[in-house]
Amino acid sequence: MVSENVNIGVFGGSFDPPHFAHLYIAEEARKLYDLEFVYWLLTESNPLKKTPMYSIEQRNAMVNRLTPRNGVHCPVMFTKSNKTIDYIEHLNSCGKFNIHLILGSDLKDSIKQWHRYSDLKNLVKFCWADRPGHNTNERISCPIDISSHSLRYRIENNENLYGLMSEQVINYINGIRI
Repeated sequence: MVSENVNIGVFGGSFDPPHFAHLYIAEEARKLYDLEFVYWLLTESNPLKKTPMYSIEQRNAMVNRLTPRNGVHCPVMFTKSNKTIDYIEHLNSCGKFNIHLILGSDLKDSIKQWHRYSDLKNLVKFCWADRPGHNTNERISCPIDISSHSLRYRIENNENLYGLMSEQVINYINGIRI
């Protein structure tokens, strides 16, 4: 069991592929909301998005290569469930947390369609991060203009990825393309 009232962040997403803007958002949320840990919740699939380019195992390997080993950004957590509420309820069964759910502002329009949204909103504090094309003047503002969508295009067209994601992730992607 964990001590009560620990502030933690849950950064949910498909991370297909993960990049520096994801890392910036997670770290910015950690600082702004005084989070003890940020758990990266990797979803296998999002029923509101297209099928991922990479398998969940590949995305798990990439996120683990992107996130720093500093005891703050926790190893990726993922389940076969694509329902955030399932993971949040699991966390709450392990201890009493103040859970901050970190999401991109591009999801704001669809959040009410999520499974058991009315329960979810009572269990977490939503922490919205502005995304390119979805600026809502949120507290978390990311100056890095990268999207996983644009990176998938670059990957499909063998374009340069340096400066957009970590060298470890780029090497991993290049290794699975061979």
